[in-house]
Amino acid sequence: MGDIHSATEGSAISLHRAPIARTDLVARLGEAVGAGGIAVLAAEPGTGKTEVLAQWRAAAPARLPVVAVDGAAPRTWAAGLRSVREHAAGTEAVLLVDHADRLPPAYLGLLGDALVDRGRGLGVVLSGRRDPGLCLIELRRTGPVEELSGEDLAWSAADVADAFARWGRPLRDADAADLTWRTDGWAAAVRLAALVGPQVLDADTGPLRDYVLGPALADVPEDLISAALRLALADEVDEVIAELLARPSGGAAALLQTLRLRRLFVRPAGDGDALRFHRLFAQVARRELSARDPSTVNELRRRLRRHLGAGTTGALPPTGPPSAVVDAAMEDDLLAAHAVELLLEGVLDRPSPAALAALPRATPAGRAAAALGLLVAGDLATAEQVLDLDAAPDAGAVPGDVLAVAVLLRHRRRGDRAALAAAAEALPVGGDADRGRRALAFLELGLLDHDLNDLAAGEEHLQLAISLAEGAGRPALTARARAGLALLSASAGRLRDATRLAEAATAGTIAAPRDARVRAALARSEVALLRDDIVDARAWAARARAAAGGTDDLTLWLDVLFWEIATLDALGDDDAASARLAEARDIARRAAYPGVYATALEIYRGRLLERDGRVAEARRVLDRLDPALDPTVAITYASRQLRAGAPDGALAAVGPWLAHDASSVASLRIWLLVLHAVALGQLGDDDQAHASLEQALAVAEPEGMRRPFADESVRIGPLLRAHQAHGTAHAGFVVELLDRIGGARPAPEGELRAPLTDRERVVLGFLPAAMTATDIADALIVSEATVRTHLRHIYAKLGVSGRREAVRRARDLRLLSPEDA
Repeated sequence: MGDIHSATEGSAISLHRAPIARTDLVARLGEAVGAGGIAVLAAEPGTGKTEVLAQWRAAAPARLPVVAVDGAAPRTWAAGLRSVREHAAGTEAVLLVDHADRLPPAYLGLLGDALVDRGRGLGVVLSGRRDPGLCLIELRRTGPVEELSGEDLAWSAADVADAFARWGRPLRDADAADLTWRTDGWAAAVRLAALVGPQVLDADTGPLRDYVLGPALADVPEDLISAALRLALADEVDEVIAELLARPSGGAAALLQTLRLRRLFVRPAGDGDALRFHRLFAQVARRELSARDPSTVNELRRRLRRHLGAGTTGALPPTGPPSAVVDAAMEDDLLAAHAVELLLEGVLDRPSPAALAALPRATPAGRAAAALGLLVAGDLATAEQVLDLDAAPDAGAVPGDVLAVAVLLRHRRRGDRAALAAAAEALPVGGDADRGRRALAFLELGLLDHDLNDLAAGEEHLQLAISLAEGAGRPALTARARAGLALLSASAGRLRDATRLAEAATAGTIAAPRDARVRAALARSEVALLRDDIVDARAWAARARAAAGGTDDLTLWLDVLFWEIATLDALGDDDAASARLAEARDIARRAAYPGVYATALEIYRGRLLERDGRVAEARRVLDRLDPALDPTVAITYASRQLRAGAPDGALAAVGPWLAHDASSVASLRIWLLVLHAVALGQLGDDDQAHASLEQALAVAEPEGMRRPFADESVRIGPLLRAHQAHGTAHAGFVVELLDRIGGARPAPEGELRAPLTDRERVVLGFLPAAMTATDIADALIVSEATVRTHLRHIYAKLGVSGRREAVRRARDLRLLSPEDA
């Protein structure tokens, strides 16, 4: 969060300039009210209820009569009640009740009765800090009821980033995500962090504490506040824990229900009726209770620890953004001792800058947990500064398993395959804990195998990791191993396997770890690219970048950047591809080992230089690569030879790889066979040309790999048409390929009113799927308003009026694949 702090220093800002659009909430209000229903906004102060109401009123039709009732202004009460009773059925009108929590119970009772009997066409909006207490079951019989809570009003990471940008304090995506998690998207706290700096969220005293314990709890009974302070010691609260910590006179169930109705900074927690407190409220509450009565706090923690079991940390494992868990472990030796367990559960990541700054005060166990988090995030240099990884385990200071796993991860980050393999094989075989650590070791070994381009060994180790992780009941490890195998399978040309594994890696109710989400998205990007669905490939690559966030794993970033470059190159966006390439080359210079795409990055560098007219530079880059050592180089060299009218040179490059079947990667073999067929055709050897093309089709059709043909569309088109007449077992696939490569790629700009931007192409790629604007916004991690803006621009440029026409027109222009949605 250090970058956020620096971003908020400087000149004063206006927090009222250009408020963020709450389009989805306004739409939900409009739908409920427009149908003569009721919308209830009940949420804590500072969540932005007033702004949502203002935006709804601004968007409402001018002809719609609105009767406003202010719970803080008694003179408006009678008019509101009269408007409900006298409403003429069938006419449209709205009753807007703000500060409904300030209305007396007697008035609410009369209003509730009147609403049950109201005439058709009267919509109602009730807004306040707590549930108004009306009988919603009866009201649902009269029309739709839409309930919006603090959770619904919470700002997303995209909203936070948008707001800071509007306030002149732009944030990195990772910082916006971290701030969103820490504040639970609470608008008041986000504004406070923008004004004062994020350090205000950590202070023991000051504006945050004063607000939470002052205006935010105004009119809340003292006994309820006292109970909430006690319950906030637990990460999750159910009836048993409520009874254990608060011992309420009216019973635990009644206490939890009161907290919900009061909207006292509570949120649902997992399944069932458990709840958790807003993170900032819990933070302030714990500090306040410790300041008021430390002995009570210690006793309550002991109760909680006994309840949760002697083998636990004394609280449920914390979850959250990168840094949340390891920060907590650095402050709590009991939690630090379970750092490996937290890693296996997928909730350990890099410490925050503030926590790292406090390391001199941390215990040895805390430093060990910090080092483990740094290694998980890929920051080897800082991890080695924090902890001496060559020291002998000291059971009295640093847990031995933490140091052992840290050493294992160091081998992975250094790219030392031999040492990592030896460490993996040396791990004990025993219970679930041992199986979990072995699953981690073989997972890291398999990922390193892939990075070093040993696909066969990587597949074996990742399969073993999946088996061990499933046997140990470790869903996070299973997801990571599946995602790694998905990306490896895509690289090997097994596209259906890659898609299945990528879907499995990110399925389920528990969010997959960050690197699993990145690799799963990259696998989907590679699959889409090889199938020549370029826009889909770009969208998945964008999702991988968003999921990568602020990771320090340089080889993972190289993976992300490579597939971004590949998709941008396919789209013809050379400027963006060149920018990504410069970023990738900088990271490659700093990485401990080059990764699987090192040679391919140089090939793209040569291609981009060549297209930029810098032919001599391109030749120097490409001539340094040996076609005899790498099939991707042979493919590039052969393609250049064909363009130069030298089919003999192309045959000399690809022939050795085909003769010895040296390339077991299906996609590469297809490229080699396509180039082989084109070269033979140019030399007049039609029979052998058709034989090579038939082999290429036989490998490509089962997985739907079209990109090798599209990449050589100019030269392969005539040969495919001749092959169609010659006779083939893949006639349908040939027709499809000819249909694809027969049109312009991408669409000629003359057929569009204006060129589509890269982001518009990504949004366009989602349109054939049954995804709403909200779904697309979630996928791209932007606001729904941003997606709708892109859609308006796309429709205008395509010259259409809606989504269905846009898809049809885009397919005609070869901006989308020709299959039906």
